[in-house]
Amino acid sequence: MAPIIDFHVHAFPDFLAAHALAEVTAKGGFQPSFDGTVAGLRKEMQGNGITLSVVQPVATKPAQVHAINRWQAQVNTHPDVKAFGALHPALALDQLEEEIAFLQGQGIRGVKLHSEYQQFYPDEERLEPLYRLLEKNHLLLLLHAGVDLGYASEVKATPARIAQVLRGFPELTVVAAHFGGYLLWDEVEKHLIGRPLYLDTGYCLHEPVSARMLEMIKAHGSRRILFASDAPWGDQGRQLRHLQGSPLSAEEIQDIGGKNAYNLLQAGASIQPA
Repeated sequence: MAPIIDFHVHAFPDFLAAHALAEVTAKGGFQPSFDGTVAGLRKEMQGNGITLSVVQPVATKPAQVHAINRWQAQVNTHPDVKAFGALHPALALDQLEEEIAFLQGQGIRGVKLHSEYQQFYPDEERLEPLYRLLEKNHLLLLLHAGVDLGYASEVKATPARIAQVLRGFPELTVVAAHFGGYLLWDEVEKHLIGRPLYLDTGYCLHEPVSARMLEMIKAHGSRRILFASDAPWGDQGRQLRHLQGSPLSAEEIQDIGGKNAYNLLQAGASIQPA
């Protein structure tokens, strides 16, 4: 049976989970689908037939990176829960190098950056040393993309800016969360569909797959789409059911549901041909 992999979830240390959920829920009006702990995530997975989930952290301050990555390393030891690492654009080059070396030593395959929480534009010049290090060390980069419901300000991670990153760093394997730009679908089609990057479905499958999303999946290629729920902000089971009940072929659903993610999480990550 093909694995079902949720490429984009969130979990927190037990002592912090309730506070983190309350804070984000207040900002975005979410109804969390589980309690925010790793144990709660694993219970949610078991109830929904999820083989493996990937916890995506966000360091809102540079000083948080060290502690978050040490906790993510503990998360990464679970057989059914893996972790990405946290970096921050404000870290000095030697700190970035130290954290990347640590993540690689723990078998962690990538890092997550979030423009709104970390206050940067993806194509800013100051991020170039960070991107070069990720490229050099063959680490995946998951970028928040599009509208974040917790922020009413200008959208920083637009599809056009992410396209600039792709042009500047062609060897960097990029995953654009929220199907490349949540609620910016015209821009996603214009700037990202058909480009060499992966799109995750985080928070985009609350409703049955729309005709427009089907068209974008077909145009981009099912081998470059990753199932993701953004749980606990999104419901794993509901979104998986919408994927599995879509008009996509069995092969396309298998690609998106876990095969692509499985391949990416192996040692040598590279863009799969469309």
